[in-house]
Formats: sequence, C-alpha cells, structure tokens
Amino acid sequence: MTVRSDSRIDVDGIIPALAGMTVRSDNRIGVDGIIPAFAGMMKESVPAYAVRTGRTLARNRATRKHDGMRGVGSGTWAFSALLVAATFTLDPTLAIFLAGLAVVFHLARSLLALRPASRPGLGAGLRRLVVYGAVFALSSVVYVTNAGMVHDSVNGILAALDDHRAAYGRYPERLSDLVPAELPEVPSAAPLLIVDRWFRYRRSGQGFELSYDSGFLIERIYDSQTGRWSVRD
Repeated sequence: MTVRSDSRIDVDGIIPALAGMTVRSDNRIGVDGIIPAFAGMMKESVPAYAVRTGRTLARNRATRKHDGMRGVGSGTWAFSALLVAATFTLDPTLAIFLAGLAVVFHLARSLLALRPASRPGLGAGLRRLVVYGAVFALSSVVYVTNAGMVHDSVNGILAALDDHRAAYGRYPERLSDLVPAELPEVPSAAPLLIVDRWFRYRRSGQGFELSYDSGFLIERIYDSQTGRWSVRD
C-alpha cells in the first residue's frame, strides 16, 4: 500500500472495500470512508449476484424437471413392459406376483422416504409405485376376466360331455368329437391370452378327467367319478 499526497491510502487492486480508509494526522487509520466504499461495492455486486442466483435457480428447476421426467427410470419402464407382455403371453398370475412384489417394495421405500433426510427420493419412488400399481391392476383385471370366461367354457364342456353320454351311452374319445353336435367349437382355456391354451381331456373307464392351466405352473383337474376339482402345482 502507498500513501498518496492527499493522505489517503492507495489500495486499489488489493481490497476495494478498504479504499475508503484514510490516515489521520495522528497516524491512525480512519474508517469513516469504509461504509461508503462497501456501499459502492454492494451497489455494483448486487445485480451481478442476482443474475447469478437467477441462473442457478433456473438451472435447478430445469434439473428437477428433467429428473421428474426420467424419475421413473428406463429400468422400471422395461420391467413393466415385460410384465405386461407376460400378462398376455405367459400368464397373468406371474405378472400379478412380480408386480405385487414391486408395489410392496416401492411402497416401503416411499414410506421410508417420508423422513426428512430421505425426502428428495420420495417423488421418484411414488412414480414407480404408480407404474407398478397400474401393471398390477391391469394383470388382475385380465386374470379375473379370463378366469370368468374359462369358467363358462368349463361348464359348457361338462354339459356337452353329459349330453354326449346320454346320446351314445359313453363319453367321447376326444373333445373334438363334441363338435358340432354338442359344441360349436372346442373353446380355448385362455381366451384373452395371445398364446392359446387348450383343455386336456382323458377318458378313463366310465369317467373322464378334464384339466387346464389356471395359473403359472398351476393345473386344475376335474374327475367325473368324484365330481370334484383338484389342483396340481
């Protein structure tokens, strides 16, 4: 620092805020110029600070918006697509089971995210919960509707078998023997699925067994001699 001829300390280029300090006659530094110096400094820096703050907030909003759009995640969408495909191809019960596990998992995560320390992750967890909940609901509707249609088909087949026995004194060798006299066609055991499944029929002695897949690795079997259904998995 240097003392100019007007008894002011020249500190330009070091600390601008101190440029208003003066050296009094008693060789002490006067501070009567510090406040005006800081005022000028603030006057110049506040607009720049406001601009920087505005840019930062805008960038944060854009980041949150971008995160919100991708918050579900490509993995969630891919897994959900696989579950929907399984609903209409493999079996709705498999999709219901897997989607149900995902719902329980993300519900637990969302509840844990209610804590203040974890609250930033709450939004993405809720979005995933909604996605898997929708898949679970879709698979459940497909399963219930398909089961109702299969139930009606089973009743039609059993009635047609009884009619055939009443007409010919015995049960047919194959279900196709019921067409077209007793049935217009052999119904599908999975009418809503893309991959067809058929009823399995086997005549045994004076009776028969009728079976079909009612779920993933679940087989329902009807025995005409006992008149009861059993489940084999």
